[in-house]
Amino acid sequence: MCSGLVNESKCIFLERQLDFGNVHVALQAKDRTMHIKNQMRTPCIFHVVCNEKELTIFPLKGKIQGDSKLAFKVSFFSATPKTFKSEIVVNIRGGKPLKIPVIVNAIVPEIFIEEKNIDFGGVTFGDSKMMPLTIINESDITAKLILDIRDYPEFEIVLPEPNPDDDVHSEIMVPIPKYDDIVNMNADDVDPLGGEEDEEDEDDEYDEDAKRHVLLSIRASGKPFVLMLKYQPLGVEEPKNFILPLKLSGHGEIAGLRRRVKAVGVKPRFFVDPGCVNFKTKVIAKGQKPLPFNQDINISNPDVNPVSWSIDR
Repeated sequence: MCSGLVNESKCIFLERQLDFGNVHVALQAKDRTMHIKNQMRTPCIFHVVCNEKELTIFPLKGKIQGDSKLAFKVSFFSATPKTFKSEIVVNIRGGKPLKIPVIVNAIVPEIFIEEKNIDFGGVTFGDSKMMPLTIINESDITAKLILDIRDYPEFEIVLPEPNPDDDVHSEIMVPIPKYDDIVNMNADDVDPLGGEEDEEDEDDEYDEDAKRHVLLSIRASGKPFVLMLKYQPLGVEEPKNFILPLKLSGHGEIAGLRRRVKAVGVKPRFFVDPGCVNFKTKVIAKGQKPLPFNQDINISNPDVNPVSWSIDR
């Protein structure tokens, strides 16, 4: 008969539990970290057991060196609102299984638009008008919203002026890439020989979409956050009447964000072309004498009656 003696492996969790708190439904929650400490001088082998589809753990198996600790990354995702309670079990070879509770509350943020409707009324063709879009987030987590008004090229979102004390102003509105599934795109579908002219056209289209297909991050301040919705009519043929396509990211429409937008283009007494004078960026070489840049503005009167006009300076 052959017999042997093996020392028992002794490991402990350094945390009592993993509490994610409130998280945004249908979005990946911020990762949490748990640690296991090996109290023996010899290495130990572990294997994680967790059958919950909402949880992702890395690593699932491996070795912890003697007198050292190992960090585990735990991710959570739930497509539906729920209070989640479970536990992660880690089997230790030659030792007792370790268990740690996991608590998460996946919620739909309490967020709404203060204005009951957004009515621009009549706006003269060639002119523009802005209306406030006041969003209030009464939950204790940041709400992620997706606005897609690419089907309404007359409209765009305008951010308020940045606060000097706000270092995350650039994160409030982020353009959504034109190709959402670019990671899964087949390489054969990409034309590597596209000319510079095609690239410039795509850049122009992207610049326009960047103001109409965006991800909005509304922080949990409880204070009104005011965006501006700008309307510049492209014609006077038909009035605009639609539900603002603003949805909770990963969840869809909610009643608090459902607002109707109305606007109509009005025939002007005279036309100004272009409607916006854009000199773009001009480069002046060092030592070069600055010269004025000019751009023509054409004014025409389609009516039979004369129209008086003046320029305010």
